[in-house]
Amino acid sequence: MEENTLLHPKGTFIQLWKYIAFYKKKLIVIVILTILSTIIGVLTPYFLSFIIDHALGQNMKKVIVFSLILFFMYMMNVFITRITSKSMLKISENILYQIRKDLFVSLEKKSISFFDKHVKGDIMSHFTSDLEVVNDCLDETIIDTITSVLTLIGTFVMMLILNIPLTIVTVFTVPIFFICALQIGKKTGNAFKKQQNDIGKLNAYFEEHITNMRILQSFHVEEKIKKEFQKQNEVLMKDERKAQFLSNLIIPFNNLVSNLGNFLILMIGSILAIKGNITIGVIFAFLSYASMFRSPIQSLASIFTSIESALAGAERIFAVIHDKNINLEMKKAKKLEKFKQLDFKNVTFGYERENIIKDVTFSLKNKESIAIVGKTGSGKTTLIQLILRFYDVSKGTILINQTPIKEFSYASLYQKIGVILQEPFLFEGTVLDNLLYGNESCTLDDVLKASIETGLNDFVEKLPNGYSFYIEENGTNISIGEKQLIAITRIVLRNPELLILDEATSSTDLYTEKKVYEAMLKLMSKRTTIVIAHRLKTIEKVDKILYLENGKIVESGTHSELLEKKGKYYKLYKEQFT
Repeated sequence: MEENTLLHPKGTFIQLWKYIAFYKKKLIVIVILTILSTIIGVLTPYFLSFIIDHALGQNMKKVIVFSLILFFMYMMNVFITRITSKSMLKISENILYQIRKDLFVSLEKKSISFFDKHVKGDIMSHFTSDLEVVNDCLDETIIDTITSVLTLIGTFVMMLILNIPLTIVTVFTVPIFFICALQIGKKTGNAFKKQQNDIGKLNAYFEEHITNMRILQSFHVEEKIKKEFQKQNEVLMKDERKAQFLSNLIIPFNNLVSNLGNFLILMIGSILAIKGNITIGVIFAFLSYASMFRSPIQSLASIFTSIESALAGAERIFAVIHDKNINLEMKKAKKLEKFKQLDFKNVTFGYERENIIKDVTFSLKNKESIAIVGKTGSGKTTLIQLILRFYDVSKGTILINQTPIKEFSYASLYQKIGVILQEPFLFEGTVLDNLLYGNESCTLDDVLKASIETGLNDFVEKLPNGYSFYIEENGTNISIGEKQLIAITRIVLRNPELLILDEATSSTDLYTEKKVYEAMLKLMSKRTTIVIAHRLKTIEKVDKILYLENGKIVESGTHSELLEKKGKYYKLYKEQFT
């Protein structure tokens, strides 16, 4: 994540509170029940001291009555705690659901440049580890915070009522623990933030290498990768240990302060009892109250650590949600009713500082076909990405039907454009599932007709289970040619008015290339088409060819015209067929 996109912790809390506030009515009920539960808990030691001093050993009937009342108070407390915990769990689940939904929706709206700058593994960690720490915090933090604060106040008041000197003794030990807890909490928050960043980096590394495992094994670099992974894993382990060590320091400090406090209460309380200033019941109550008084401070310190960890995860999530690198659409975007003409007018574009496309101008009319050729890195694919508005131009204008392309809605633009990539992406599922993706209204007859037209049906009939053949993740169990035929058939079913073929035959064998080429010709014959190709044989029949070099159009014309010029296209053509 880019550092400048991160929110300030205060801003992160405000964003998180917007989700929490949606359930404020339910939270008010939970708060009221929590207050009632805390009051019962605070009164219990006082009631117990009363039984010890006024009923125990004196009147068995009173002991039984008071014991039943005490039992009722305990059961009431358990019942309320059960209700509040269950309700808060449900609220936290709903909040996580909404955050997860907003995160996913925001990613769908992000421009391609956002994904250029963020690795997939780090993005995935927002849905896993970052949301997990937020969930852990939301689940109990609100109830625990209210309970801790009210218990702290309630026990302090009850101790003052019972005995002021013992109250001073109890409170005396608190600042020691509080100062230490505060210092540890600050360091713990920074440690947890670093831990979350380490998890994101490791997930990114893991995802990248799992995805490309075939390449790694073919180069036999497993040992090298193992050492690199081990190095990153050790960094994470070191930071995890540091974060856990700091967060666990609270416990020994609390035990030390608790034991010191109990010792002072027993010692001073015994002296006061001998003098007849207090009763045994009061000493017993004070031991309970001292524990109850210190427990909220420990809880608040742990809550502080949990909040720091949750804010670290939430900060990364909201930085993505509020990242301004999105596909911007005009408020009153027009609907592209019918494609008639595409025009590039002095278009210049660069990803960062360097321009990839430089002052490009050309026109493509309805039903015409145009091919863009050139060496690798000349800017061919970038031109296509500009038409699809993955990026907006730096200078110049792209027009459709004499209207700037940015004035059309994304939905209507993509409805009229069909794209077939060099390595088309297939989803895990059956052949039929992939053909109907985005074409849900098509019937089985439509699918069969389109498959026969493109030649896909010949391949499918040879597959086990035909159209019900299950394609594995990324289509690893079928050939590139079969993938491309499925992609072409999917486009035929969609029936776009502008067709873009991005080097759709450059990775296939000769037999498959012929099949794909025949399917492409049928597809192109009825539509306006832009073709990017390395194999020049596939573009001999297009209406116009543009030769791109270093982002500029250096030659244009038909296949025969460019051969007659004996320029760069002629040289490239001869290289392929000599």
